[in-house]
Amino acid sequence: MKKLSMIFFAVLFAFTSCVSTKKQPEFQETPLDVKGVWFSFYDWASLPQDENEFKESVKEIVAGIKKIGLNVIFLHAHSHSDSYYKESTYFPLSSYISYAADFSEDFDPYEFFIQQAHEQGIQVHAWFNPYRVGSDTQFSRIQEGSLLYEWKESDEEKGSRYILHHRGAWYLNPSSIEILNAVTNSIREMCRNYNIDGVHFDDYFYPEMNDSDESLSFDKIDWESSGSEKTLEQWRRDNVSALVQSVYEAVHEELEDGVFGISPAGNIPRLTGSQQFLVDLEKWIHNPGYIDYILPQIYWGFEPRLASGATAPWAFEDCLSSWVSLLQDSQVKLYAGLALYRLNTDVKDGNEVSEWLRYDDIIFRQIECCRRENRVTGFSLFDWRDLKKIENKVL
Repeated sequence: MKKLSMIFFAVLFAFTSCVSTKKQPEFQETPLDVKGVWFSFYDWASLPQDENEFKESVKEIVAGIKKIGLNVIFLHAHSHSDSYYKESTYFPLSSYISYAADFSEDFDPYEFFIQQAHEQGIQVHAWFNPYRVGSDTQFSRIQEGSLLYEWKESDEEKGSRYILHHRGAWYLNPSSIEILNAVTNSIREMCRNYNIDGVHFDDYFYPEMNDSDESLSFDKIDWESSGSEKTLEQWRRDNVSALVQSVYEAVHEELEDGVFGISPAGNIPRLTGSQQFLVDLEKWIHNPGYIDYILPQIYWGFEPRLASGATAPWAFEDCLSSWVSLLQDSQVKLYAGLALYRLNTDVKDGNEVSEWLRYDDIIFRQIECCRRENRVTGFSLFDWRDLKKIENKVL
């Protein structure tokens, strides 16, 4: 209990920038405009299915987020080509949240969440996973009458390729203009119907592929049939960038002062490889019309080790510095995604005893690093259930 209390108060200090008895570091702290937390589909699934209980739970969640000093919630709106909000004409209601019989017909849980957050001065950014459909089981449960069901039927009956199966999971086809339009229009629809402050993507773009193996080459056949003169790699990157550009335009047309940002994987060499993700960071960062901010998931501690015992190149400070360098001469804002879920867990990080077990203050020190970097103006924590877990144990 004592150890957990130390964790909680260190994190609380970092969030609220309260006065400390510790000697202050000799640097000018950068104000952190965004202090966020992700609220994922797992968190939605944990909420009560009774309407009154649901409302009370959301009120407590938002009040707790406000109390600890956070000011943005990245709230899942679309995680598996589904919808966590009622007013969607594009995607079916998610299996992770049940609009139960006890919910009145005019009650929209997503809208209620937004209202409660705004009453506390907290922004809500609708969080979309653009291509993920889910496992074989999830795919088999697609609801009739939905656009997703129509795509599934078209694929089966006409040999279309709207939804692709890859390594035991299903994805919307990034090369399909119909998919691009549907995802963009679903976001445009949400911007019109809900009082959100922004739209957010995370790292679910291209899955890990192997183009030397036909069964693992994903959409290579679509590239071949397209007649494109681009390389396969560039063609894929351009597919993703076309969606990003389309969504950016929709958000800025529909939301006054709205923003669009992306939270990619944090390891730049891996992120920019040729067989997974296929994102064009240089294009997004150094050209207008793609993103307003980038929030890399820098989920490592300060001391990850290679097999040789040397500090791994993805150690937090080095990784953050790499992102700072990448964003030089860019108007895109930089925030840092932090792994709250790793606190006090036995993370395999190359150390005999995990760094996350040996230190109570990793998140606090990471936020200090963000404040020392003038280029970094925010952070977000993954995710709410881990924040709640720490609070409950301390209280």
